[in-house]
Amino acid sequence: MTLEHVVTESKPSRLIYKTEVIIFPNAKDVDVYSGNLINQQIYNKPDSKLTLATGSSPIGAYQEMIREYKAGLDMSKLLTTNLDQYCYIPKNHPLSYERFMNENLFNFVNIPPDRRFIPNSEASDPDIEAVRYEQILTDTGQADLVILGIGPKLTGHIAFNGPGSSVDSRTRVICLDEDTIEANSRFCCDDKNQVPCLAISQGIANILEGRKIILIAKGAGKAEGIRSALEGPIGTHMPASLLRYHPDTTFILDSEAASLLGK
Repeated sequence: MTLEHVVTESKPSRLIYKTEVIIFPNAKDVDVYSGNLINQQIYNKPDSKLTLATGSSPIGAYQEMIREYKAGLDMSKLLTTNLDQYCYIPKNHPLSYERFMNENLFNFVNIPPDRRFIPNSEASDPDIEAVRYEQILTDTGQADLVILGIGPKLTGHIAFNGPGSSVDSRTRVICLDEDTIEANSRFCCDDKNQVPCLAISQGIANILEGRKIILIAKGAGKAEGIRSALEGPIGTHMPASLLRYHPDTTFILDSEAASLLGK
């Protein structure tokens, strides 16, 4: 249901939609529901295009995908694109999202390697790689389902962070904020100097073009971000709030992540 229009400077009015919020008592229920939703998308449309996230939030859903694949779900016609990737690191680096996807999903299902797209972390010129990746997104068409996570302060997804974030932003090279660098230092012997400071990331416009978006959040550490995204002002100061411009977005939360809603 459309709630209202919002008018920004020199921009046409945008519709704000009522975001569906589903709350479960525990994280396991979130994982099962999210995974079943993704699996049903594949059953309904075997050649779906999925936009995939990394981080702790979607791992349980990916495990449900693996379980269903072992039970007979064919994923050979799927096409996947990832939201982002760090720059100037090997593909097998502990922070590489290509490594993450291999270890948490791709190595266990039959999505063809030539139908899995992730920005190249080894590209010598990240700006050229960002242009190349944007062209891939254009050529492969609209995503049928976009999977997101959220962090404790902003969105936890680097596509929404950094200077230049806006409703109209598309794939680009971004600078990571200090909170992200600090959080990732645990993967680099607690040495922040070894943490990549640049990433190639889909922009908000890319994400909002998906037919359906789900955002998965679990744990009390996500509660403030969830409250700001769903109940705070809409704007680039809290980029996850921009998901309220999308007509088919669902937040799938456990009770801890939802604990500050309505307060």
